[in-house]
This record gives sequence, C-alpha cells and structure tokens, in this order.
Amino acid sequence: MQDINPRMGDPMKIDERRVADAGIRSIEGRYVTIYTDAPESDAVEELPVIFDAAVPQWCEYFGVDVAETEPWKMKAFLIRDKSRFETAGLIPADLPKFPAGINRGHELWFFVQPDDYYTRHLLLHEGTHAFMQWFGSGLGAPWYAEGMAELLGLHRWTDGKLTIHHRVKDPGESEGWGRPKLIKQWVAANREGQQDKSLQDVLLTPNRAYGDVENYAWSWAACEFLSEHPLSKDLFPELQKHVQRSPDSFNRKFESLFGEVLALLERDWAWFIRELDYGYSVSRGAMSELRIGDEDNLFELQSDRSWQFLNRQIKAGQKFRITATGRFEIGSSTVDGKRKPWQSEASGITIDYYRGRPIGEVQAMMLPLQSNTGLLPKICEANPVSLGAGSVFTADVDGLLCFRINESPANLGDNRGELKLAIEKVE
Repeated sequence: MQDINPRMGDPMKIDERRVADAGIRSIEGRYVTIYTDAPESDAVEELPVIFDAAVPQWCEYFGVDVAETEPWKMKAFLIRDKSRFETAGLIPADLPKFPAGINRGHELWFFVQPDDYYTRHLLLHEGTHAFMQWFGSGLGAPWYAEGMAELLGLHRWTDGKLTIHHRVKDPGESEGWGRPKLIKQWVAANREGQQDKSLQDVLLTPNRAYGDVENYAWSWAACEFLSEHPLSKDLFPELQKHVQRSPDSFNRKFESLFGEVLALLERDWAWFIRELDYGYSVSRGAMSELRIGDEDNLFELQSDRSWQFLNRQIKAGQKFRITATGRFEIGSSTVDGKRKPWQSEASGITIDYYRGRPIGEVQAMMLPLQSNTGLLPKICEANPVSLGAGSVFTADVDGLLCFRINESPANLGDNRGELKLAIEKVE
C-alpha cells in the first residue's frame, strides 16, 4: 500500500509466520487489520466493522472528504497476553509503556477490557488519534488531543449500526468508562475550602499527567463543554485548524479565539463540573438572562433552562420579596403506553428529588463576582436557597441574583412552560 503520509514514517514490518506461531490471528477490515490473541467472539470479530463505520463519521466531524481516506489502513493490536505480542515482535522496544491504549504512526495498540463497551471505546479513542494525525497533521495540546479522542470514542453500537460522539445518558450504556463519576468524586472530595478546578487548569495539563485516568475525564469534560456551550460551540471547530502547533502555541491560539468569552465560560464551567452527570446538557445548563415580563419587576423563569440571572448588580444585605406563579411540565410517567407529563407549580413536586429538594421547586442564589473581572464566580461560595411560591430573599454577597427550577441539567429537555416571577425590593 502506498504511504499517503510520509511524516508518519514506515509501517512496522510484521512476520506473519512468527505472529501465527505466537498464537495471534488477524481480522481484516477495510481501514484496519486487527491482530489479537483474544478468543473468537462476536464482540471481537466485529471490531474491524466498528472501526470502518467510524471513518466516514470522523470525516464528517473534521470536514475531511471521505475519498481522501481510500488508501488509508491502520494495523491495530488487541492484546490479552502482552508477552505473546513481544514474542511476535509486535511491540517495538521503544514504544512507551501504556496502561490501556496507544497510537503511533501506522499502528495502534490496546488491551482487552473486562467490558466490551470499553474495549470498543479504546479502539475508537486511539483511532481518533490516528485519524487526526493523518488527516489533520497533528493533535494540538494534550487536553485537546485526549479530550477529542474521549469525545469521539463515546459511541452507541446497536443492531450493527455505530454512532460516535454519542451523549451517554446512563452509566449502563458505557460500562467501564466512568468519566463523569471520576469528576463527581473529585468535586465531592474538594468541595469544602478548596480551589475550584478551572477550565484554564485543564488546558494547562501536561502530557506526562495522562498516566492518571482522572485527567482523561477532565479533558473529555473540557471538549464536551466547549463543543456544546452556546458561547463556544461555533468557535470550537476552529481549533482543528491549528493542531500542527506546539502545545503552548495551540493554547495561545485558544486564548486568542475565546478571549472575549473566556470569563463567561469559566463561570458556566464552574457549575458544569459541580452538577455534571450522565446526559448533562451543556446548552441547557449554561446560565442565561431572565426574560423580562410585561412590567419592570415581572420576569419569566424558563423551566427548560438551568440558572437564569437578573442582569442587575445586587449589593450584600439587599432584600427582595419574590413571588412565583404559574404551572409547567416537568418529567413524565407512562400510562397505558402514553406519556403523561407531570404538572408542577413553584413549590415543586415530590415525585422525584434533585439534591435533596423536590424537582420543580423555585430556587435562588447569589452569584458572587470576582472584582478583577466582574464575571468569574467563586462557585464553592454559591448555594441555592429554596423559595417555593413566595419568600423574602436576602443577598449574602455582592453579585447577580439568579433563579432556577430545581432539576438536573441532564433532565431539562422534556420540560415545557415557564413561571412568572415578581421581584420587589424590600426597603
């Protein structure tokens, strides 16, 4: 086969007889040949089919003409017993040690996992690296390289059909992956009196830190957040044009592209990591401004969005009488095969709870402002207060007064309607 990217060097020479003597067999696909010592099973035999199905989807995501991939073919090594592959000469002596998977040039290596999903994920993760190197000529900074591989490695494989870049809504869909769980554990352990992990912190993660699986979780979270947030989703694809740059240069380009909205992104990132769960909708979780109603003190609180702020700076100690009226749909049950929406008012409904409070309950909080930007909150200091249908709220810090319907951002998509808020200052 003609080498379509000489920058990748020469393919590794393989002695097929030596490979067979080591008990390793090969499975052919259009874009990949997989060498493995794993026993025959549907989960193993379909791996080349899955890789082949990913290629046109990678092309669509990165804007590559699928015709350009015609001569491309990778070799992948699915390993159960590493010593067999060493005996067969399939693991070069200079290949760095890897706990799960690695890609280099024409080849990629990955270990058999206890869960079939995670084995597929590793193939697609390393395949994403390979595709970006071949057709994008680089990977960018480590956070971007690993985050994109995690993002596009997430998949759904059902009835012989593959979907990559799949939003996993339930941990049962992605056995062995567990990235949201890792971040939730970190947030829980660092909640009290600790510095929040900013988006900028993730961007500066060095390559050597990826021996720790937690950093894969943070990189995935950054790419998921930036690719879906209303302020960054249109800019995010621009980064792919700069993957040839060094990590430092890539991050400087990121700052120049996102500089005007970076403080706002940091604000919403802080809430994103605090409430992250499977199925989290970044677009619905992003903060938005309260809609103005018919009068100066009347506003509309949307039931399908998370925190919504009153765009007026409030001083600590100010008091407000807040009244919420109206009904909206939140969640549903199935009766006789038909969806029956749950109806809620401002006090919420006790059919379900989120963070210990009824879903649908109106809540408020003060979003503290950092003086040097006027935007970046110290999220660990912001705590929701239950209002229900009516209450007097006292601002505990200078900042923005925010409201929401109590529900996980992962579940806001089926909500319908809004509440009317009357906000009156109490002298």
